[in-house]
Amino acid sequence: MSIIRTTCTRDCPDACAVVASVENSRVIKLQGDPTHPTTRGFLCRKTYQYPTRVYSPERILHPLKRTKTGWTRITWDEALDTLAERLTTLKRHDGSLSVLHYQSAGSMGLLKALNQRFFNLWGGVTEAVGSLCSGAGIAGQLKSSGAVRSHAPQDLLNSRTIVLWGRNPVVTNVHMLPLLKAARERGATVVVIDPRRTETVQYADRHVAIKPGGDAYLALALAQTLCRQGWADREFIGSATANFAGFERLLDGVDADTIIDRTGLSGGVIADLARLYGTQKPGSIHLGMGPQRWMAGAEVFQLINALAALTGNIGVPGAGVNYASRLPSLLDLSWLAEPRAEARRFVLRPSIGRDLLATQDPPVRLAWICGANPATQALNSDLVGQALAGLEYVVVSDIYLTDTARYAHLFLPTTTFLEEEDLMATDWWHSYLSYVRPVIPPCGEARSDLSIFQDLAGRLGFGAEMDGTPGAWIERLIAPMRGYGITLDRLRDEGWVRHPLAQDVPFADRTFYTASGKFEFPTTCEEVFRPAPEYPLYLITGKTSTRLNSQVLDRERDLRPWVSVHPDVLAEVGLLDGEEAVVESPFGRMHVRVHAAAEQRRDTVFTSQGMWLNAGGTPNQLTGNLISHHGQLGAYNHVSVRLGRRRS
Repeated sequence: MSIIRTTCTRDCPDACAVVASVENSRVIKLQGDPTHPTTRGFLCRKTYQYPTRVYSPERILHPLKRTKTGWTRITWDEALDTLAERLTTLKRHDGSLSVLHYQSAGSMGLLKALNQRFFNLWGGVTEAVGSLCSGAGIAGQLKSSGAVRSHAPQDLLNSRTIVLWGRNPVVTNVHMLPLLKAARERGATVVVIDPRRTETVQYADRHVAIKPGGDAYLALALAQTLCRQGWADREFIGSATANFAGFERLLDGVDADTIIDRTGLSGGVIADLARLYGTQKPGSIHLGMGPQRWMAGAEVFQLINALAALTGNIGVPGAGVNYASRLPSLLDLSWLAEPRAEARRFVLRPSIGRDLLATQDPPVRLAWICGANPATQALNSDLVGQALAGLEYVVVSDIYLTDTARYAHLFLPTTTFLEEEDLMATDWWHSYLSYVRPVIPPCGEARSDLSIFQDLAGRLGFGAEMDGTPGAWIERLIAPMRGYGITLDRLRDEGWVRHPLAQDVPFADRTFYTASGKFEFPTTCEEVFRPAPEYPLYLITGKTSTRLNSQVLDRERDLRPWVSVHPDVLAEVGLLDGEEAVVESPFGRMHVRVHAAAEQRRDTVFTSQGMWLNAGGTPNQLTGNLISHHGQLGAYNHVSVRLGRRRS
């Protein structure tokens, strides 16, 4: 048995360092690397289970084409020859914009960016842009401070007050938990703000069960109390911020009754939380994605950011509003060859169904979908299906026949992170550049995206411009890092290297990257979303500990989706715990099994995201096509539903 170190490339802030036990070219076990500063020897449940996906009998290990009788196995030569011919014909007759490239975060490996290089070298295509997860929050951070920065994970130990606002690290950021435990042992108070009693509440001292969508008004209420009680840091406000007078006018225009109505919280709960954050300093806020999944999601984040500026909880250890990090890129992105794209057109990832149907001149005729499952993950799943079904040709690169692959004409089997060489260069939570070492050979005939596009480029006449081993491409892309002593050889030897521009405590010098050079207070607040009378329940979706987005385990694929509902709501509808039911919105419906949860808010239906359509439906069948005002995020929470008995 050999022990091989690599890195998980999936869409998760932890970017874990993984130790693989391999015997006879087969992964026997995965463990967390005990020497990594944040992985610290353990993994999430999803990664422990990952070998079951690699070796699943449902995994597709050879190219497939759709025929009148179903899927038929073909060779790679046939698949790539077919693609080359279709692409050439489409470009000649309709132009390259008749091709859609839809790529998402099935893998966050750096080399996936070379997919974009291929399409740019080919002449440019219709590209899917926008966000399925974090875009509005990123936009809000940029509006406040001009940059997206978080404190180093270990800085949590310096916090005396820790507010987890819409963040559920038990499921989404498991390596935060040891830090939370240690911070509490050192005297910190942990508060969870969330409409539901999440798994993380067991690690907290308080749970604030806010009404869905009430986050902006809770932030305003806290700011009011902080100012009135004299807990604002006037020195920081005067020297490091802009627009404070306008922010004060905004606070003066919000009355107590409105706050109680919008937040669903009592004045006492708000006063206690303000006292804690305003007096037990330093205080850190850690934002999850839920509070920004509304049309005004960026504005919500601006108002929460304002709490840190108001109290001087910026630029000091143990403080900050921590959501993500977007450090300056040290990559040579010229290799993406954007100037070679003679034409480019953009549609939105979250509303791809609507946008595909509306796009003309030329219409999209061929879609190539990489590392993505828009049939379940994009807004308005039924409309996505309608749009994909109307295309002349759909190519899906994946490891499973997902819901999106149901609409494909050609399926190309790809490798997993255990079978690829790559680099994790994201700095979402910790700021380590991490080497991805292949631990087993590709299973069956599976091939990496890079290999697929290289062979296709050869057929299209620009093969030399895509040539190169994965290692050679990593070296090209990270070439600017050599000045910091970061090379591929070092990454291979050490496994990970901290981003040279990372800071434990961002904004310590009070330098911000806004137009004013200061933290900018918001001066407006949008009205919150309210359920329609005929659809009286908020719909809240979240992640689970057993799957990452729509990467569903085999044993879960056919399970009926469940929703968590307060017993009183079930009684009103005439349903019993465990019964089958239907959830409907103005846009669609899904079949579910109900779960009675006494701790659930009475105005809310909760379900997990990522479920496949074949077992009864996915919650994105219930969403419309609303996009956040800033950040191009799908407003997934901006919908209300009703619960009913399932009609036979």
